[in-house]
Amino acid sequence: MYAPVHKQIVWFFLSLLFLNVYTSKANHNSLRYYIAGTITVLLIAKFSYDYLQKYCITSEQIIEQAQSTFSTIQKDLHYHQKHYKNDVQISDWDLKDSILNSSKQPYPFLGYYKSIEKALLLLQQHYTTITNQLSTIQRYKNRSDHTNIILELETEGKKLKQKLSKMITLIETVKLKIVSFKEYHEDCYYWKEKMGSS
Repeated sequence: MYAPVHKQIVWFFLSLLFLNVYTSKANHNSLRYYIAGTITVLLIAKFSYDYLQKYCITSEQIIEQAQSTFSTIQKDLHYHQKHYKNDVQISDWDLKDSILNSSKQPYPFLGYYKSIEKALLLLQQHYTTITNQLSTIQRYKNRSDHTNIILELETEGKKLKQKLSKMITLIETVKLKIVSFKEYHEDCYYWKEKMGSS
């Protein structure tokens, strides 16, 4: 049987290197050509190897990567759902009371707003990641021996993407709620005043 493509390329470049060494010994005048030829062959080999490592991914690697990515996203999604879901449903008064009781910071509304911003940024990054992962799965769907597993991963990814979209909307709603509070604007004002006097 034939060797894998990357092994064939390695042998090709080793033969080129040997040929380069052999021809440079035959012509003793040009040590510079030997060094330049060797460097060229090694650079081409390195770029080819990097290209193969980056673009020649097996379906097993795609499956492992997707499962790992989906697991991480699912954990983060569950955490943020648990943390922010009630904040959308409770009244403004109860939300204000909850923020004041749960925070020991001098500017609790500003701190809560910053935590919402971090959560939103993380979930938006996950949304981009899952979109990229789904497009990768789509490319490998027809070329794989593991078609059933890849189809299951694609379905799981689409469901996870929908959940992420809903959670991002939910957190944006909480963010808009916080921005509408007078206490948030007071926290911003006093924080800026404190920073300006420091």
